[in-house]
Amino acid sequence: MIEAESLDVALVVSALLFVFVVNSVAFYPFAVFCFIELLTLFVAVLHGRRPSLGILLIYIALEIGKALAAITLALITVLYDHDKDCKITECNIFEFSPMERFRFFWFLIAKAALSMFVCLVAMAVSRCRYFLQ
Repeated sequence: MIEAESLDVALVVSALLFVFVVNSVAFYPFAVFCFIELLTLFVAVLHGRRPSLGILLIYIALEIGKALAAITLALITVLYDHDKDCKITECNIFEFSPMERFRFFWFLIAKAALSMFVCLVAMAVSRCRYFLQ
């Protein structure tokens, strides 16, 4: 569980650094996702050191919350601006070009799918651990 979460943190931190380097307007959402990833990594390490059901439920809640937030942000970003080119017209959410909006949408959807997969793996591993004791 810790290995999968550390890969997830590395993915978000590298995306945050990339967004910072290209000076995109999506820096702050990625900064929030990075903070939540670090918090989730802390909970995963805590669960690895002292496994309990309460810590596992906190971890699962964080993973599900991250996935739902990513899906919501992706859908709002794509649907609210109606696929406008923000360099020509004024956009309401982010000043994205259509290609940036497309990449942002699919990155967030893939991130949500990965978070839900890690959540399912964490539940399965914890269930096996309790079953084998």
